Amino acid sequence: MDSHVLYRWLLGLVLVSGLIGLFLSYLWYWMICKVMGVRPKYRLFPLPKPWEGHTGLYTGIMERFFFTVLIATNMTGIAIAIIAWIVFKGSNFWTSFTKENPKSIEQKEPKRFYVGVMTSLGSMLIAIVGAQICKGAI
Repeated sequence: MDSHVLYRWLLGLVLVSGLIGLFLSYLWYWMICKVMGVRPKYRLFPLPKPWEGHTGLYTGIMERFFFTVLIATNMTGIAIAIIAWIVFKGSNFWTSFTKENPKSIEQKEPKRFYVGVMTSLGSMLIAIVGAQICKGAI
């Protein structure tokens, strides 16, 4: 394997999609929470343990790795897969919009849905940048 290819994959996958992606995604999440008036559900430091129920950080890391590899290897249908993944992740909030008694809907639930969608879109943008580095396009 060419050393430049290995260097690009380490830079794009590990550094950009992994470490830098972790910090930028959290910063993006935190800013969206502030704009939407929602209290952030988890902190970045120290990293929460997955069994504490705050798995969003870990899901974000794995989804960025997964989509970075798919994009960098030129798989087809990635845009559809990204949108489908975001819809799947957001589907647990559907009851917030369909409850029979509108007064029982918490004001934060629809906002959390939008925070989640916007954070996922930002995370996927980082995965795209990481994949372009892996491919040598950047």
